[in-house]
Amino acid sequence: PLKNLVWCFFYFKPRYIFVAHIPLFFLTPHLALKSWLKKLYLQIFKLTHRLQFVAVSEFKRKLWREPGQVIVLTPTDFGPVQPHPDDLKIAVVCNQLADRGEELGIELLTKLQKKFPIQIVGNNPGIPGAIRPKSQNEFIELLKQTAIYLYTIRYPYGDGYNTAMLEAMNMGMAIVTVDNPSSPIEHERNGLVGRTDEELAQHLERLRGDPELTASLGAAARATIAAKFSREQYLTGWQQAFREAPR
Repeated sequence: PLKNLVWCFFYFKPRYIFVAHIPLFFLTPHLALKSWLKKLYLQIFKLTHRLQFVAVSEFKRKLWREPGQVIVLTPTDFGPVQPHPDDLKIAVVCNQLADRGEELGIELLTKLQKKFPIQIVGNNPGIPGAIRPKSQNEFIELLKQTAIYLYTIRYPYGDGYNTAMLEAMNMGMAIVTVDNPSSPIEHERNGLVGRTDEELAQHLERLRGDPELTASLGAAARATIAAKFSREQYLTGWQQAFREAPR
């Protein structure tokens, strides 16, 4: 968080790498003011400290308007999914859905929940039926029983992926996602892409009725992780960031 830089302000000797995990938003006057204040503080810190900027996606780097490297987080390998072929479950992983509704696509999700038994997993007070696992092991076991991962964050509220979706891809889940320009999902190749709740509902219905297609798209999603989001690429990026950090 940016507030960490506040606590570091009086320490001038270390070299700093600022990692932008969250975007800046300029969609309303209130959000724009908050974003410009964050940007201003970062600029002040850069004037007095040795700091390098790193973003976890190109989308976030552009919103911060900072020169620097993009290092996409690599997903943890939880092992392959083992869904029941007669009950292809759908899951969404998110936190604070009630507070971050527009950002996380709650309107789309609410419409789809009326048609499908979608599991909302994470810390989501105020969301009826949401599942909050008590441990990481419980979280992993829950995901391993899931066949389909639903992603409803649309542009300009976020990237076409987050770490949870990458982990779902790495486990071999079939991805159904709303159209987003930075998504790693190509329609019919490694997942299914829709623009409206009706299209997303058709994709979910199709997958739930076709276990072979679900498994095939899940395997293609897992291959995408190996090709574009590997641990080796992640480590190489950070090695470069450390080499280029200002001295």
